[in-house]
Amino acid sequence: MRTAVALLSLVACTTTAEPCADGFERGADLNCYPIPVPTTTTTDTIPTTPTTETLPTTPEAVRYDGPVFVETATVRCTLDDNAFVLSARTRGWAWRANIVLFGTGLVNPIAEEHDLFSVDADENGWWDALAVGPLIAETPPSLAVRNVHTVLSCYDLEAGFLSYAIRVYDLDDQLVDCITWGHDDALVRDGGAPTDGVSDPLDFSGCFDFDGAEL
Repeated sequence: MRTAVALLSLVACTTTAEPCADGFERGADLNCYPIPVPTTTTTDTIPTTPTTETLPTTPEAVRYDGPVFVETATVRCTLDDNAFVLSARTRGWAWRANIVLFGTGLVNPIAEEHDLFSVDADENGWWDALAVGPLIAETPPSLAVRNVHTVLSCYDLEAGFLSYAIRVYDLDDQLVDCITWGHDDALVRDGGAPTDGVSDPLDFSGCFDFDGAEL
């Protein structure tokens, strides 16, 4: 009996076990067990759709939907002093606008009105650049044509004899802003300036005193 046990032990030590199937490994007891699957914390690197809308980084990239108003205004003469150039810039798109020149400092005060036309604009409605001119200066009143001539002189401008008003209308053709500045814009707002040749409304009392205008 001892001899038989010894032979069995010898056979067990010298016998090579068959390999386990794929995905299995042999344990200490010589049985095959599934190989553990390692866990991972790696995240998906494929871009995912944001759950919230990402706003543009610059205001100009979104549509402007605020009030329309004048930001800057300029009245100047050309280098040869023979014509006026009038311009303004609005926040938001202007449907139309006009500028009134009042000769409040002249011996014989006058008023004349011109249209301001859009010459450039932001595609998303953030601003509108308006201008008219050059207007040929010192044109006799009988020959002066709106948006082409002015009866005023560059001396009147340079001497500071002029007051101004700009009125802006929105896309619904509603008057949304009115500014005044210049020689005696308080007289304009008080109704003391001449208004012959000026379109309605002739009441400038609600206009804003535009001290920041660029002259």
